[in-house]
Amino acid sequence: MRPKQAWGFMDDRDQDKLDKAGYATPRGGDKNGYQNHVVRSNRVILPYELIDDRIVSLFTDGYIVRLLPGQAFAAPGVVATLSMPDGEPIEVGRNAFVLYKSWADYDAYRPPAGWSARGLQVDGRPVDSRRSSRVEDHGHYLLRLPRLGGRSALKEGPPQGIFAIEYADAATNYQSQVLLAWLICRSEGSTYADSEWCKNLELILDRKGLMDEAGMKDRGVLSADGVTCCPLCGAELAYDEFHETVSFSNVAGLANAGAQVQGSTRSTKVNLFHLQPLSYMQLVHRPKNVGWGHAICNTLLGQRGCPSLSQLKADGSRLMIEQPGYEAELYGWMDSDAAMIRSDEGDVWIKLNARAVQALVTEDEQ
Repeated sequence: MRPKQAWGFMDDRDQDKLDKAGYATPRGGDKNGYQNHVVRSNRVILPYELIDDRIVSLFTDGYIVRLLPGQAFAAPGVVATLSMPDGEPIEVGRNAFVLYKSWADYDAYRPPAGWSARGLQVDGRPVDSRRSSRVEDHGHYLLRLPRLGGRSALKEGPPQGIFAIEYADAATNYQSQVLLAWLICRSEGSTYADSEWCKNLELILDRKGLMDEAGMKDRGVLSADGVTCCPLCGAELAYDEFHETVSFSNVAGLANAGAQVQGSTRSTKVNLFHLQPLSYMQLVHRPKNVGWGHAICNTLLGQRGCPSLSQLKADGSRLMIEQPGYEAELYGWMDSDAAMIRSDEGDVWIKLNARAVQALVTEDEQ
């Protein structure tokens, strides 16, 4: 565990925001067996259908394989013979569990005799507690069966790990939080900017080779004037926006979004922003891929990359407008996926049917 004293000088609400940035907060949550609001350096759940030899080595804090009933059984009552890419056997109850999410699967592939729901034990005795060095997982399956017809909802077994794409080892997670703390210091109206504590954050980043303002400007997390900004729209971020409630009511295309009531929602105007979308194929939560951005911009961006204007000029294509009788005029710069265009002023156009850079969730997790 890395020391949080580095940003301990900040207000409690800022520290809370940095804590949340260091937590895994999965889509699909408990219905898919995920732990919520635990640090990113935890055991991950690997969906069996997404496993390949490129990703297994990424998760240094361990993993457990999630099998759906149709994957776990070769036939009703007959457990399938499965293995990892390196040949290690996948064994339900040891390095894998079965997730029952539908009554149809449960009826077709009932747990065999001798199987039990997953549970936590200490010295062989069941406990209801968090995982620790003394707590062990036992059992074979999770039940997350919904209420259906005359059947009641049925839930058995605790969450098994975090969403794999949100994983970061402890050192990387800590360094990302230090950078995010420093970016709060550099927001418009921040009272931390000239403090010795802020300079201490710079020293920590410098020791790790991360105190690169030019690189941050190039990536779009700092404005040309060195103020923290939203990577998508480029607007400089005011310190108060980090804690003000977001509202989608005045945003074109989002006018029907649910109303956000002050004090009843955790959604704020500015939140954690990933420059490239989370992916199973690489570890994406790292210092050079994080910043702060508008919640609305995050929503509009979706699961696309967010190249900055300077990156598009360097690596993208120039788009021109040609009209008969007029000289060609620069329209903007487009990325290689044709998913985003930026004008020379940084205005953004996004292709609505663009493919995600990497798959975020599988169909059964949506």
